Amino acid sequence: RPEIAAHTGSPQNPHAEWTLMAYDDGDDLVADIQNGNTEMKSIGSTNLVNAVELFDLNTVAELNQAKILYIKKNNQVVRKLIGPANMGNPNTLSDFIAFSAENFPAKRYFLKPNDHGSGWRGLCNDNNPVAGDILTLNDLNQALSDANQKFEIIAFDACQMAMLEVAYQIKNYAKFMTASQENEPINAIPDDNILGNLTKDPTISSSDMARKLVDIYNQKNTGRGANRDYTYSAINLSGIQNLVALTNTLSNALIANFGPNAANIRASSNAAERMRGYISHTDLSDFASRINLNVANPAVQAAAQNVVNAVSSVVLTEWHDTGLPTSNSNAHGLSIYLETTAAIYSASYNAIQ
Repeated sequence: RPEIAAHTGSPQNPHAEWTLMAYDDGDDLVADIQNGNTEMKSIGSTNLVNAVELFDLNTVAELNQAKILYIKKNNQVVRKLIGPANMGNPNTLSDFIAFSAENFPAKRYFLKPNDHGSGWRGLCNDNNPVAGDILTLNDLNQALSDANQKFEIIAFDACQMAMLEVAYQIKNYAKFMTASQENEPINAIPDDNILGNLTKDPTISSSDMARKLVDIYNQKNTGRGANRDYTYSAINLSGIQNLVALTNTLSNALIANFGPNAANIRASSNAAERMRGYISHTDLSDFASRINLNVANPAVQAAAQNVVNAVSSVVLTEWHDTGLPTSNSNAHGLSIYLETTAAIYSASYNAIQ
């Protein structure tokens, strides 16, 4: 893996403020990826902001021609021709990160994976050269670990990725995560707005940029779709370890006190905000709030309130559309995997490290 070996050196080039790495898997989202590429070129890189894209399309013209592009104003430069690229392979992602950091060093790095997502199940479905491959959460963790690069922001442009399970896997490799709890529409977070904000104010703090991504998503998607249920949130990953510990404490308290409280626990679970894309993806704060309200057990109530407080602490900001019964009006920024019955629990969940 020569790119990773090279990355361990000390680049002599002056550092920009930001390098944006767009990991664009377009095998089955061709128009979306092409549009994003066009949007980035409308802004272009500057002396202080690099925009680098791994561009992979499964079209006649682009088949087996994946490439790393340096995005310029109304232009692009092929910096590396990869050929066939399995975007569901963790080596593809880690090599892209290492190449980008080595060739476009910056003070801060921003990763934006773009393709289909399914929360804890993974993201970036690839249909060529390996049909049906996907970056599992274990793959994502491996790729980030192998690349050995700390990011300020990892912004998922993929459905259902605002989950505690996802945040836990990337917490050691980024300061902030932005993602949607719900499905995303096409062109959900315009690349020209992202790159435009970075180039307009390259010294923007990472936390403010994460908040800005939620604002951009809000402005683009308010009122879109028949369900009006789109969401987006910015998460401070430094608090995720504590939130996981508190969630485990709540889980253990529920198990220990399940018998006499079974009906109220089930009622709380069934009433909690669940996502249209996967109804098993349940808003963590809403679930814990309902447990606190409905289960008359001091240990359970204290554990539930601790989870509510911790979610509020790690969510920098969140947006959810409103106005219809189908809107996710009780979304708070982070989901968790919670089936309605044990019978449909997915054993694949146990494979997450």
